[in-house]
Amino acid sequence: TVEEETIAQNNLSDSIQLNSLTSSNRDSDMRKHRFNSRYDWKIDSLTTLTLKLSGSKGKLEVDDYTNAGGSDSKFLGLNSNERRQSSSTESGNFTYDAYVTRKMKKVGRSISLRFAGNMDDSNGDTYLNSTTNFYQQGLVDSVYVIDQYKDIWSKSNNIRTSVTYTEPISKKLNSSLGYEYNNSKQQSVTNSFNKDGSGDYTVYDSEFSNDFDFNTQRHAINLGVNFKSEKFEWGLNNNFRNDNMFQRNNNDNIAVNRDFTTYNPNARIRYNFTKSKSLGLNYSHGNNLPSLSQIQPLRQNTDPLNIIVGNESLTPAKRDNVNLYYYSYN
Repeated sequence: TVEEETIAQNNLSDSIQLNSLTSSNRDSDMRKHRFNSRYDWKIDSLTTLTLKLSGSKGKLEVDDYTNAGGSDSKFLGLNSNERRQSSSTESGNFTYDAYVTRKMKKVGRSISLRFAGNMDDSNGDTYLNSTTNFYQQGLVDSVYVIDQYKDIWSKSNNIRTSVTYTEPISKKLNSSLGYEYNNSKQQSVTNSFNKDGSGDYTVYDSEFSNDFDFNTQRHAINLGVNFKSEKFEWGLNNNFRNDNMFQRNNNDNIAVNRDFTTYNPNARIRYNFTKSKSLGLNYSHGNNLPSLSQIQPLRQNTDPLNIIVGNESLTPAKRDNVNLYYYSYN
């Protein structure tokens, strides 16, 4: 059992203040079976192959109770919501990863090939009971009730391939060049049903039902240079990446396509005073891409007080990290 309580205050423009209090209680029971395997094969004195296979099958049952409310700057009630969501989901996963490395006669020269991927599927049932009150001047103005059954399933297939070539420039300096390709396909379906006159969940709710396809393709080039001596080390890696993201709403036949090209470098430098003492600096620049669900979110009613609206103009969020460290150990 997990219990949480959150108090928040949002100060908006024109001196508007919104206060919120959310309490939740979550009970969950998960049962999972999993297998892992690994096979290492030294094909010859210069070539090695590593193969990893894993899979899992499980069932997750969750009972989630939430009580939430909002008020204005004078703490007069604006809204309140009490809901219970019970779900049972069966899921499966299969993952594979093959890695081949071929060393050349020249020390430090090698080529590596990788082919990996995973397949996931899930199928679940959810029952949602929710009551939302909206207030005017502290009095109940309207009530919104949800009593719904949801049939939810999803499946995905992800493939990753890469090739990396390393070349020594000198005894202390080496370089690497790599290419990576990722292809991800996912389908997510939610069918929502309201009660009929007999109390059975047979009335299809098209507003809160959806059928989406998510496809993402990534091409990336990595160019790295590394230097290492007894006292001094440094490295620079340049990552150039293109992501093409496609989403289709199969119910409404609406498609959204986004294409992002980003540069993601990282650099490091370290000075070794002794074998046990060193001073270093790391820097990295990255880009967090907006998800397709942020650009065009799936319409949900599981949290009536927090409605997510998509923004088709979202661009990648830039991230810069700097880490200065000093190591000393015996």
